[in-house]
Amino acid sequence: MIYTNTRSSFPDQVIPQEEKMTLDYGLQVGRAIEGEWFSQGVGGNRYSFNYSVFHQRRLYSRGEQNVKNTKMSYLLMVIYLI
Repeated sequence: MIYTNTRSSFPDQVIPQEEKMTLDYGLQVGRAIEGEWFSQGVGGNRYSFNYSVFHQRRLYSRGEQNVKNTKMSYLLMVIYLI
């Protein structure tokens, strides 16, 4: 049995190949991808979040990260141990 997610914004994938080759089907897939990546949901959009995480990791790898959080974590650890 083939499971299809009814809550997905993507079009049904269990259809004949000829129907998948139509421009309308391609447009539906494109809109679903756009909605998944760029819609402004509760947590913001996926693209902006991934870009932010990538940027933070790039700064860390170059040694340019903000040390404020590290200092705060260290101080909290010291206070906890005292």
